[in-house]
Amino acid sequence: MDHHALPNELWIHIFDFVETPGDLARLILACRRFRALAHRPLYRTIQWLEPFHTAANLQEWMSASLTDMTDVPRTLIVSHHNGFAEDDIVHQHHTTGHHSAEEEPPFLFQVFPQPPPNHTLLHASVEDLHERAPGAHPFCVSSVLMGPRISSFTHLNQLTFFDTTLPESVYRAIFNLPNLRHLCIEYCTLPSLAYTDEVLVAFSNLPIVHLSLQCFSFMFNRQQPMDFLTPYFLCTAASIQTLKIDWTRKAASFFSYSDALGATNYVLAQNVKDVEIRLPHEHLWPKQDNIARRLYTDALAIFLGNSPTIESLSFTHKLHAFHLPTTALPNLTSFSGPMNAAVLLLNRPLRRLNITDVLRYHQPFITCMEVISTRQPELQSLGFLLPAWEDEVLYVISSKFAHLRELAVMYVVNNPSEQTLLSMCHHFLHKFPLLDTVRVFKPVLLREINQHIGQTRNLDREIYTIHDDNLGPGSGSDDDVREFILTWKRVCPLLKEVQYEHKSIWTSCTDGSGWVRTPTKHVLTKVTEAMELKWGMSS
Repeated sequence: MDHHALPNELWIHIFDFVETPGDLARLILACRRFRALAHRPLYRTIQWLEPFHTAANLQEWMSASLTDMTDVPRTLIVSHHNGFAEDDIVHQHHTTGHHSAEEEPPFLFQVFPQPPPNHTLLHASVEDLHERAPGAHPFCVSSVLMGPRISSFTHLNQLTFFDTTLPESVYRAIFNLPNLRHLCIEYCTLPSLAYTDEVLVAFSNLPIVHLSLQCFSFMFNRQQPMDFLTPYFLCTAASIQTLKIDWTRKAASFFSYSDALGATNYVLAQNVKDVEIRLPHEHLWPKQDNIARRLYTDALAIFLGNSPTIESLSFTHKLHAFHLPTTALPNLTSFSGPMNAAVLLLNRPLRRLNITDVLRYHQPFITCMEVISTRQPELQSLGFLLPAWEDEVLYVISSKFAHLRELAVMYVVNNPSEQTLLSMCHHFLHKFPLLDTVRVFKPVLLREINQHIGQTRNLDREIYTIHDDNLGPGSGSDDDVREFILTWKRVCPLLKEVQYEHKSIWTSCTDGSGWVRTPTKHVLTKVTEAMELKWGMSS
């Protein structure tokens, strides 16, 4: 079909659905008409992933051809790989034992990478810069120009900084983005900022709705000994509804308004609904409960007690010596975390419960299910992890949770037989008429991740596919899978999603034409939650 026959509006709509900037760039090269139409969609998402390319792109924005394009970008991702990655820090924990996630890591020197091939062809001024100022480097160019350029993207909606050393101007840039809703800062080295009353007001007036602030270090300033507070002031934005943080000693002091921080006037966001807290890994917790309470859990209880609007709470890693007032979190409807924290929350109006630590079978698991079903008989979503698959586990919960809509049974070793999968409808699933999602699979554990991910850091948060037939029950062809899913569907008419292996999910077509399989992405919060997966119940 001749592309000239289609109107411009239709082509622009098509370009909006092109998945990657690379594919869109290839379309632009097809003809002048496509270049004119696709130019703006191409610049809606910008990625600065390497100092040389970033320096070239920053200087390109200064050209006359892009002066009228600053209102186009909606998403910006900055990642220059400064070496501050969690796998490095975890390695330090295991080898030296002198540093912890709660202490500031040792100073990490910035190691500049070699320039890409033919980098001067990308932008000649990069090479000219070296000739005019031999001591300069594109990383320095980026640091100088980054803040003002980000400020010019006034319609920016999502901003991500990952594994990057940020200049002080980045705070001013964030203040100047009236449409910023999503801010993610992870594995970054952050500067200090002299916080005056004016700066505190600017932080509280930020329009941020979703904030992720995890695993960062500080450029310490001896003249500002409290400069580590600066990033945490982002959490005072009044509009925040989703918050992801690391619960370090500094965070514990900040979120509990500790007197040790001095008389600093700030108020945390008052309308937070969804909170994800990454706790210290188990080997980093103090051995004495009284020390653990003093450093971490007392402050955590204060923060949660002061946040009655929280509806969804998630803990990554185990929680020790934790206590919580019975009046805290009155509106909590969803919880994901260890069992010792879950039992403290069973008197809340929970509808979704995901137990992330291994529940030992037989008696501990039976007791656990009895407690949950007694105190939460109307639970709609339940997920748990077993050390090994046992067919009997289905019978333990078959007489409980009649209102269940989503069930996730995960296990570390063994697999259910094909006969078990086929017979589940007659012996088990028919007792849950409202069930629409079933997950029975072996998740990817830390040891498998370590064996395959190596030193690679993936900005897309995607764990590479692990080719291991032992990770799932192995059911043969897709037609065989459809057959037993249709068998389940007969007793669970609302069924629309099934997962029986970690690699893929089967979903029901909206038009009722059948079932299709789509590959899964094992989503982590960076290398991260690799320490202990948050066993993915869909939200």
